[in-house]
Amino acid sequence: PSKKLDVNGDAIIYGHTVGRGAGATATNLAIGYNTLSANTTGSSNVGIGYNSLVSNSSGSNNVAIGENALNVTNTGSSNVAVGYGALFVNSSGYGNIGVGTSALLNVTTGQYNIAIGWQAGLGITTGNYNTIIGAQVTGLASNLSNNIIIADGQGNRRINVDSVGSVGIGTTGPNAKLDVNGGVSTNGHIRNSWGEWSMNVAQYPNNYTTTPDYYGGLTFDTPGRKLFISNKNNEGVS
Repeated sequence: PSKKLDVNGDAIIYGHTVGRGAGATATNLAIGYNTLSANTTGSSNVGIGYNSLVSNSSGSNNVAIGENALNVTNTGSSNVAVGYGALFVNSSGYGNIGVGTSALLNVTTGQYNIAIGWQAGLGITTGNYNTIIGAQVTGLASNLSNNIIIADGQGNRRINVDSVGSVGIGTTGPNAKLDVNGGVSTNGHIRNSWGEWSMNVAQYPNNYTTTPDYYGGLTFDTPGRKLFISNKNNEGVS
């Protein structure tokens, strides 16, 4: 022995494995009951917790921390699951990250999904390349792909970016590049990308606190022409 305690093989402490798991692959770390117990050729895996990576045989480079994390994974690789049941049924998915209880619970073969939050990303099974932040983001399409979802702690989806880059605020299905369900407030210009027109919503004069007769205005500017509409019954084109 090279140390005070030198064990050539896994140790069992109160029924929990501490060691490399099945297959005795030198680069694996298994801590917990049944952790990595079915491993054959998988390497560079870390399983910590009851039944984490319990079904893994040849998957590699996985990290599972928490009871039943990556429980069903068999050949999936490069996944990170942190939390009870995170990525529970992932079988061959690759490159997924689930952080939180039951995060990405239903993903089976999906790849490169990121979900952070309790029950974040539920419903996705084969979808790819999603980023989901927030709790209780459930009921998603099984093949949802290339979406960004930001929700609050009760599952209310506040910002949604779909697969073509359209942004929805207050709506889960944007119908334009920017689709806002509600009012929009701005103290600056709204201008097109090539600079040929702009829209400005403003109050005149700016110092309306000392000038009772202030008014609001909406101005459209294009090269050589201007349209102005105010709430003082003034309109003009120049």
